[in-house]
Amino acid sequence: MTNKKRKILGTATAVAALMTAHNASAQSMDYGSLEMLFGEPVTTSAIGVPQRATEVPVTMEIITADEIRRSAASDLSGVLKYRGGVEVWQHSLGSADVSVRGYNQGGTNRLLVLVNGRQVYLDHFGLVSWNSIPVELNEIRQIEIVKGPNTALFGFNAVGGVVNIVTYNPLLDDVDRASATGGTQANQQGSFVGSFKLNDKIGVRVSGGIADADHFDNAPAAELAGLVDHERRSLSVDSLIQLTDKSQLGVELTSSSLDTVDLLPTMRLTAMDYATQSGRVKLLSDTGIGRVEADLYTNILDLTIPSIGLQIDNQVTVAKLQNVFKIGSKHNMRLSAEYRHNAMDTSGGAGGEVSFDVFSLGGMWNWPINEKFSLTNAVRVDNLKLDREGGTLAAIPFTNSQYDADLLEVSVNSGLVWKPDDTNTIRLSYARGIGAPSLIDFGFQIVSGPVTLGGSPFIDSTVVTNYEAAWERPVTAINGKFRSAIFYQESEDVKGVAVNTVVSPAGVAVVADNIGDSELWGLELGFSGRINQHWNWRADYTFETIDDSLRNRNAAGAIVVAKEFEDTNPEHTVNAQIGYARDKWELDLFGSYVSSSDRLRNQAAPPVNFLEPVGDYITVSGRAAYKIDDQLTLALQGQDFITDEQRQNAAQKVERRVLLTLSADF
Repeated sequence: MTNKKRKILGTATAVAALMTAHNASAQSMDYGSLEMLFGEPVTTSAIGVPQRATEVPVTMEIITADEIRRSAASDLSGVLKYRGGVEVWQHSLGSADVSVRGYNQGGTNRLLVLVNGRQVYLDHFGLVSWNSIPVELNEIRQIEIVKGPNTALFGFNAVGGVVNIVTYNPLLDDVDRASATGGTQANQQGSFVGSFKLNDKIGVRVSGGIADADHFDNAPAAELAGLVDHERRSLSVDSLIQLTDKSQLGVELTSSSLDTVDLLPTMRLTAMDYATQSGRVKLLSDTGIGRVEADLYTNILDLTIPSIGLQIDNQVTVAKLQNVFKIGSKHNMRLSAEYRHNAMDTSGGAGGEVSFDVFSLGGMWNWPINEKFSLTNAVRVDNLKLDREGGTLAAIPFTNSQYDADLLEVSVNSGLVWKPDDTNTIRLSYARGIGAPSLIDFGFQIVSGPVTLGGSPFIDSTVVTNYEAAWERPVTAINGKFRSAIFYQESEDVKGVAVNTVVSPAGVAVVADNIGDSELWGLELGFSGRINQHWNWRADYTFETIDDSLRNRNAAGAIVVAKEFEDTNPEHTVNAQIGYARDKWELDLFGSYVSSSDRLRNQAAPPVNFLEPVGDYITVSGRAAYKIDDQLTLALQGQDFITDEQRQNAAQKVERRVLLTLSADF
């Protein structure tokens, strides 16, 4: 058989497998089978139909279940820590801020985080409390890191990037695992995942976790007294019911609680108490007009911040209808409609509730033009209607009638994938993403000492525009591959908290506002490979430089806003990993170099806001595991272990952690 015939046969087999996985029945994709077939991870998140990782129209990195298991991490942010283009700033043992492609700060709100398509970032401010996400590491099949603004393809709040967490399928995957961990900082942690089938058509997966540990104890004395130890509890039940050969129903319930030390968006370190609940119903059906998905879920947040006497109650409800279909043999189409209701009330002000409704329409067209070219275009229109009811603090210069705002925003994604030959893949993309104001940006009101803090009904969305060229190819000499990307990004109408000081007869109000523009240039390089069957390795380099044009200082030059990207963004980051597996042993070592930068901080004594230098640093983590038998594995994990404690941020020094984990597969 000629090489040309082999290529045609291989392509036909791949296409048939993808179409079979997608259309044979209305069930979630069989990731495991397709990953083995193609020798690389497969995703549906970008365009709604299965694609190999090398074919997606966006820059995406997929962390596999095996990589998660072999990481030295004990939580989600730890899994992301040594990945190119991802910045993880750990503020305490139980909290971290994660950004994709720069702009990281306390309470960063540029990242869309999903679990099986359900958003898990917290809507009151658009931030992510990573340890309150009710998912255990052992139940994750893969984590997809999507870089750049992708609002039109992925949805609301995807302005800096997307982290999509995909868990095992209750009907297709049999996963039964439990683990127990002990270690330094009085760490005690337990986790379990169990899946079972009631019959051939009903599958259920149950997972839960518990973690207790002492907090890092090197915070400034003024903040240390109010800090709490880390306590996490989570429970999740996910079920799938095959109603007919053409339809499937999914039902999911989750709950989590987290007491931890976190960094406020105003850069103050404080104790926080998170409680989350969610409920979801999803119906999938293969019809004569394509694959129809109806998705309804609600997320509930109860957040208590004792140091300022604040209670936030936030609930978001999302209803989405999506149709994925083909026109002819080549054109993949997706149409979607979405409704979102987001409401928040606080006990720190005069009462009242601020809310908004968002009505969205979206469309996507994916066209595999020929063997060399594939084009994907997507557009999304969001119409946001704001409302506020109830009491208003006297110092706030707005009436409730002024909160009747109406925003209409358009986001766009366009990506061309070019494969000039069998090895090279070149990706050119343009994106316009929208970062809509949060409820806190719009209408938050609270008295904090002599100052009243409030949102503004006149604040505009942040618009992020991204231009990118990426190139990747296998490299035979290292039995691996090379990845690269160069990108330019503009952020217009950056939002800031506590920037517009308004003096009224009733006092001083500090109101959220748009504070200017910012631009980013970046470069990413990455290599990965294998040395015989036992060794694997990867290394990456990221360069990012930011130029701000922000209104963030008063006449005296003092910082008056918790936004300062140009000085706080490290320009250079290098990550490396090497792993070894043979017989019953697994050894993995991870390292990272981060160049020096300043970090914004806030404290009770003057200067209230200041930039604290953080020198360049190297951090190393590792894992050594021994497989006792077919079920039991004993693993020793060291996190940030080259020094007792290390300055990685302006909040607290990160302390060395050593953990011993016994895990069992049943």
